[in-house]
Amino acid sequence: MNKRVDEALADWRAPFADKAHSWERIQMRIAAQDHPVVHTRSRRFRYAAVAIGLVLIASVLFLFQNGDSMYSTQMAEIQVLTLPDGSEVTLNAATELRFDEADFLEERTLELDGEAFFQVEKGSRFSVVTDQGTISVLGTSFNVCDRGDFLEVICSTGKVRVDDGRQSFVLTPGQSVDNLAGRLTQGTADTDAAPWIRGVFRFEDRPLGHVMEEMERQFGVTITTEDVGERFFTGEFESADLESALTVICRPLGLDYTISDNGQIRVTNR
Repeated sequence: MNKRVDEALADWRAPFADKAHSWERIQMRIAAQDHPVVHTRSRRFRYAAVAIGLVLIASVLFLFQNGDSMYSTQMAEIQVLTLPDGSEVTLNAATELRFDEADFLEERTLELDGEAFFQVEKGSRFSVVTDQGTISVLGTSFNVCDRGDFLEVICSTGKVRVDDGRQSFVLTPGQSVDNLAGRLTQGTADTDAAPWIRGVFRFEDRPLGHVMEEMERQFGVTITTEDVGERFFTGEFESADLESALTVICRPLGLDYTISDNGQIRVTNR
């Protein structure tokens, strides 16, 4: 029976499948298989086998009743998702998105660790919860970057509310907010809020460490900096070519870089 349940579980797929239908298919597949040859065993063994089978079935039921969904991307990966309400999310590299599928249409709340661009269908309040604050909208498009202690939100269309528990801002198209100064500060931004979807990574007076970390995520490399001090970068790089990106960043800051045979990158002063 364990084998039949394991084989039936192979049919189970993804978070937006109809759970009742999926469970019915598991039951039908188990019933359709030939009865196995049963060898005589002790009554204790048969009881144990039944108990194990019941535990496995209970585990399957738990899986189907648990509505949590989680999506994540690896280094140098971008993924596009369609949520149950029709909203679309594009995940940047090294990003994780979580939500309760069972309650999503009612709550429309997600948890984000990383960076994502949201195109939200109109409807009830839509909230993105991060470690640094909560972003709430009704129907709009916006970009959220939540990396470590850093938070940046850019509004592309509609209105976006950003609240970190101490301050709250309402953004309109072309406005942004970030916490680089240690608190939320409002600024301006291009309404093209997510150029990274096209492989273009844009920075405005951003610490060099943030820029290098983004390069690591996009190219899947390791970068070490030595004696470069506290530097800030304004500009952009493209993820099409590693050396071109390094040159664009290092040259205006008076830095050099070397790439070892094993792909390690070292950035130093000239």
